[in-house]
Amino acid sequence: MKKILIALVALMFLLPYQAFAHSHTLADRIIESGKRYIGTPYQFGAPLGNTSSFDCSSFTATIFGEHGITLPRVSRDQARVGVQVSLQQLQKGDLLFYDTNFDGQINHLTVYINNNEMIHASSSRGVHITNPFSNYWNDRFVTARRVIPVEQSVAPTQSSRASTYVVKSGDTLSLIARNHGVTVQQLRDWNRLTSDIIFLGQTLQVQPLNQASPSTPATNHSGAIYTVKAGDSLWTISRTYNVTVNQLMQWNNLTSSVIHVGQPLQISSTPSLKIYTVQAGDSLWGIATRNGTTVQAITELNQLQSTVIHVGQTLRLP
Repeated sequence: MKKILIALVALMFLLPYQAFAHSHTLADRIIESGKRYIGTPYQFGAPLGNTSSFDCSSFTATIFGEHGITLPRVSRDQARVGVQVSLQQLQKGDLLFYDTNFDGQINHLTVYINNNEMIHASSSRGVHITNPFSNYWNDRFVTARRVIPVEQSVAPTQSSRASTYVVKSGDTLSLIARNHGVTVQQLRDWNRLTSDIIFLGQTLQVQPLNQASPSTPATNHSGAIYTVKAGDSLWTISRTYNVTVNQLMQWNNLTSSVIHVGQPLQISSTPSLKIYTVQAGDSLWGIATRNGTTVQAITELNQLQSTVIHVGQTLRLP
């Protein structure tokens, strides 16, 4: 009887643990795989399959590959996989991409855990956990991608089922486009692809996202202005207009790569419009007078509903 009681007590402790372990999501399991490698040293170009050292992209390719998600070898290619998400939409297991040199090229990535933690292999510390929203990483952030399939408890609707597609063996962009009644160019645009190369396990958007795509900027003979949209980053804007992040920062007098929705950006070295940031004590009349224009011209150009302005607001000036 004593042995039976001991077995029952052990079972009571074991069952909750098993239920908890089983309830772990795929993202949880990937993060746990990554944590096993904390302290592993950094080696640039570390070969896949070698777990005694990592660079940033071999680390992510390894821990995702251990759970059936195949990622390309280098960070720039991994940035083309999955679906783009904003910082406000981040979930555990999303990939965060950075341009640490401010040269317009992605050269580092990490795996998001929560608002205080991300895990990655860095050249200075190897595999470790750090804060994704420190000033250093905020200034160098480019984009975020979700490559983990959505784990649904109920069957998806027909519309949600058709919005994305996971690349299978033998697929081509042409085949996927034909099967979904769209064009190859649409697939390129919706997924920001720069070539027709796709990867096994890559998630592709096969319907337009419910957000506006970058609008055509107002242009004249001398330059152009672009208005920042949700999901934009300096890196994606620079790629769209074939300029560098450094150029955008210089032309717009930016001290970091942080931008906000609705912000007008000069995307040419010869501006067609001036951009003015409202200072304390400013009024539309004062700004117009100092810049040789009128209140009406500024109001119409910026689609203002009144003459009320606030400190820090950016205005286009003719």
